[in-house]
Amino acid sequence: MLQISDILAGPYTREFGQEEDGSWFAPIVEFPGCMTVGATREEADQMLADAAVGWLTAMLEDGDPIPEPIATT
Repeated sequence: MLQISDILAGPYTREFGQEEDGSWFAPIVEFPGCMTVGATREEADQMLADAAVGWLTAMLEDGDPIPEPIATT
């Protein structure tokens, strides 16, 4: 069975963009709906890691396929 830590070790695409209010928006491109907003880029990165665990947990519990990373390295 796939482990969440093994999946997250893959080269999934994380994007970071600063919003007009100074907050940072961050999704994982391959995981539809997996995104967060943080006050700083570092906070958004940490929160995105938590969001990814929750997203993957739900996908695995439901038996849904996990998308492959877009990047190969």
